[in-house]
Amino acid sequence: AVVSRGYEYEILDAPVTAGATTTVAASLARSVDTTGYLCGDFHVHTHYSVDSGDPPELKISGLVAEGIELPLFSDHEWIANPQTTVVALGLDDQVTGLISSELTTFEYGHFGLVPLEPIAGAPNEGAVDWTFKSPQEVFDEVHDRPEAPLIIVNHPRSPSIGGYFNAAKLDRETGEGNEIWSDDFDLIEVFNGSNFNANRDDSVADWFAFLELGRDMVAVGSSDNHYLRKGPVGYPRTCLYFGHDDAGNVTPADVRTAFLSGNVTISGGIFVEVEGPNGQVMGETVTTSDATV
Repeated sequence: AVVSRGYEYEILDAPVTAGATTTVAASLARSVDTTGYLCGDFHVHTHYSVDSGDPPELKISGLVAEGIELPLFSDHEWIANPQTTVVALGLDDQVTGLISSELTTFEYGHFGLVPLEPIAGAPNEGAVDWTFKSPQEVFDEVHDRPEAPLIIVNHPRSPSIGGYFNAAKLDRETGEGNEIWSDDFDLIEVFNGSNFNANRDDSVADWFAFLELGRDMVAVGSSDNHYLRKGPVGYPRTCLYFGHDDAGNVTPADVRTAFLSGNVTISGGIFVEVEGPNGQVMGETVTTSDATV
């Protein structure tokens, strides 16, 4: 029997005997210190998506078991409230469910929207209708919502219609694209169920290109999990700095502010913090006359 709690904790591997009842006493050591940060997987699907069969209860259980403190559903064209499931499972003192969706165009890409609020009585609980609209028109409509959602470009280099940067023919030298191009988004999902080396020549290169052009683009890493039985949820994950570890006391506005601060780290196991020469943290600017920082 293997007992785990996500990458911040050690794993307990205990032998059991087939055909017998065995009690496993598990006390897992927390060996990775993420004080001040709370972690979320910002691309996760449930049975509200046509290509997933996981019920919300199963998905929340899986996310929390993997140490995710800000569980979220990003279902295709549907706005579901995971906090309802969090409360039903009695986990609201440990985690806060965030409301999101994946805007899934058939023409030019997929986009994660967070935070959102369902609209009672509206089609698909108020999911944004992208049909017959350009990316700029869709981005404007999203940003005009009262929740002021952030737009994440999901899997931007997907070879299918799910890759916005491919569809818009992004030129890394200029930061421009073809006639449908708009850069009025907020975040890039640089890592989609994969690591740095796997993306070095596509989404990582895109991310660095934006930084070279002077745009402080924040990266996101998510699992894009559709079925818990087919792959891990929460790997990679995106951790935001809040200055506290009280995951049950986080608001959507807090999440938005944390993302825009840039004090964000992505992890698939190793947790990285950066500090400048005068205590600057990720998201801040270091100005120095020294040749080396």
